[in-house]
Amino acid sequence: MLFDREPDLNERRKTGRLRARTVCFALLHFREPIIGQINDISIFGASILYFKSSRDLEEELVLDIFTSDNRFVLKEVPIEVVSDFKVNVEIDLGQTTLRKRGVKFLNLSKAQKDQLKHFMRLYAVGGGSR
Repeated sequence: MLFDREPDLNERRKTGRLRARTVCFALLHFREPIIGQINDISIFGASILYFKSSRDLEEELVLDIFTSDNRFVLKEVPIEVVSDFKVNVEIDLGQTTLRKRGVKFLNLSKAQKDQLKHFMRLYAVGGGSR
């Protein structure tokens, strides 16, 4: 589901998220994988900034979370896309747009939940975006 604008505040999540302390990434599993930067994260979901070309891409509803130094990698996290909208930037990107995707984590195994909690302890700080 793609949106042209950010969802209304009433539609947004009720729980707070933590901001990434260092640069952390998510690999979005499109036919041609896209790497995005994690903006904020919680045990329930995350928001990710990424660049997307104008063509539609087939995608799987999983993502990988990793740090730039690969000290942390969590693969194949099942997700549901809850929002995806264009971020207004003041640079000409041609046919490519900066987007912000909100995802909800689905049916995490105990091991995945434990890894995600470990990730947040090491790589995130309070005060996520609202």
